[in-house]
Amino acid sequence: WKPRQPGSALKPLDDAKPPSDKASARLVQMRNIAKEFQVICNWGGKEKADWQMRLLPTPLYRYEALDEGIVDGAMFGYVQSGPEAVLLVEARQTPAGLQWHYSASRCTTYRIRFARHDTTVAEFPHLDEWVNTEPFFPIRVPLKDYPFGNPFADSKAADANKPTLSK
Repeated sequence: WKPRQPGSALKPLDDAKPPSDKASARLVQMRNIAKEFQVICNWGGKEKADWQMRLLPTPLYRYEALDEGIVDGAMFGYVQSGPEAVLLVEARQTPAGLQWHYSASRCTTYRIRFARHDTTVAEFPHLDEWVNTEPFFPIRVPLKDYPFGNPFADSKAADANKPTLSK
């Protein structure tokens, strides 16, 4: 695996209210910021359709890294069947004081689009196969007795040389 670029990059949220001095208030602020994002996944088997992902109400992970300037941070998941996308929201120490930053990333091979206030801020194309120079790559794992058939049947990866789901 030799990615040519990072999987995501932090970007400032210039129009967000400054982070609170209190951790409990920052969590409320981070949740509200995560609610401002709409995540659309072009999800499904042969008949793919756009699905609006649902934001999980509790962060998947909350963290701080004071030595790196991260005063508070949280990872939020957007789901259909499992986390299809994640959003990092961080209160970072900058020369101008505490500021919010975000980073959007995929957790699926399906096409993902992040929008905030109806403006696309990140987009990830559909992936048909593993490419060792990309930051995200799928690993196909055989699942015995999967109740919905083979969701990878239309994928180039579902050939004799790669694991596929069995009925």
